[in-house]
Amino acid sequence: TVNDSTVIGNSTAAGSAEGGGIFSLSGAVTVTDSTVSGNSTAGSGSEGGGIYSNSGSVMVTNSTVSGNSTAGDGSEGGGIASILGAVTPTNSTVSGNSTAGGSSEGGGIRSGTDVTLTDSIVLGNVSTTGGAGDDEISLGAGDQLVLTGGNIVGGDRFEGASDVGDVTATEVFAATEEVIDGNGNATGVDAGVLADNGGPTETILIAVDGPAQEAGLVDPETMTDQRGEDRPTGVAGDLGAVEIQELGSLVVTTTADIVDDTD
Repeated sequence: TVNDSTVIGNSTAAGSAEGGGIFSLSGAVTVTDSTVSGNSTAGSGSEGGGIYSNSGSVMVTNSTVSGNSTAGDGSEGGGIASILGAVTPTNSTVSGNSTAGGSSEGGGIRSGTDVTLTDSIVLGNVSTTGGAGDDEISLGAGDQLVLTGGNIVGGDRFEGASDVGDVTATEVFAATEEVIDGNGNATGVDAGVLADNGGPTETILIAVDGPAQEAGLVDPETMTDQRGEDRPTGVAGDLGAVEIQELGSLVVTTTADIVDDTD
């Protein structure tokens, strides 16, 4: 269990290396109000640059998974890899993760079971495997992507299971940068920028008035964002780990210039 923390800059390197940031053989992985970033695995068949779970579930809530990587032939799950346990991101952002190598897949998430997204963003992740969706989420045969509330997956925004329009990273995030994979190569794919946006951990801001703002549940699953700020602040919750905070009103009571010591 990881709460209010940052897991950053860890690595494993060997054939079938697993879990650069977090590794679990049998227990559930629970990440809340935290950031998992800049972790890596390298080697043939490496898995789970950020988070790896063999048989337990992976629950990511109000959290950011960014800039993690796997590199090597057959590498999987740059951000998150789960073999047998369900993956359930809620009000979370998965962006800027990558896999690199022959037959690599699941730049954002690789799961051997169902993935359930609630009010989350999985966008700007990269793998070398072609095919729709493989850059963001790769599932096993017969497994399902279950969408609850609003979500952004790759270039699509969803309301429930309905695809309601195309989006780009530059529209979704307040700032973007190109993803560099685990081999140090530029990918040509943009992701959200991880930065100090207040609170104890770095986060990725969404764009004001962008497609992620107020696109979630009217009654969100979480009543604060990753930073501890209120959620929702509008008619519905924002997607991802960060909630845009509404500014207070400025009331002008006079247009006259008042002469004082500052003049």
